[in-house]
Amino acid sequence: MRKRADAVKKIKSLMKRVSKENIKPVGRLLGKLTHSSPGCIFDYMLLQIQIYDNLITPVVDSLKYLTSLSYDMLGYCLVESLASVDRERVKHDGTSISLWLQSLAAFCGAIFKKYNIELTGLLQFVANQLKAQKRYVYPPCTSSFTGSALVQIHFDNHANVRETQSV
Repeated sequence: MRKRADAVKKIKSLMKRVSKENIKPVGRLLGKLTHSSPGCIFDYMLLQIQIYDNLITPVVDSLKYLTSLSYDMLGYCLVESLASVDRERVKHDGTSISLWLQSLAAFCGAIFKKYNIELTGLLQFVANQLKAQKRYVYPPCTSSFTGSALVQIHFDNHANVRETQSV
């Protein structure tokens, strides 16, 4: 418990200092921090990225000192934060996707493009969400796949539009 509290305290101070100018020292400290308790560190980091989207580029660049186990844990924490049911996925007007999901999708795309992180967990999550006919998994799906594989994905929503127009 004490190690976890120390790690959370250190990541909070580290996330306040991250910028484009100090990527290397922050990345080294982040690599050391993720050895003790990567789950709570990545959860806090993803929470900050969802709130402040200007942190995406410096955080992605500072993650180059992580181990393969830390990358796997990051992939798990990404899927876990995407699967959170207590947050709205669309804005209140119902026409656009919420900002936290857009930021998380941009981070997913950047991280999967730059580093060799296993896509199996994200693919399984997307497949399960599509099987359950939930529509708002498209942003992480499209940004991750277009970012990592340089593939364009087109979703066929015409059937859904035709269905609603006929009713």
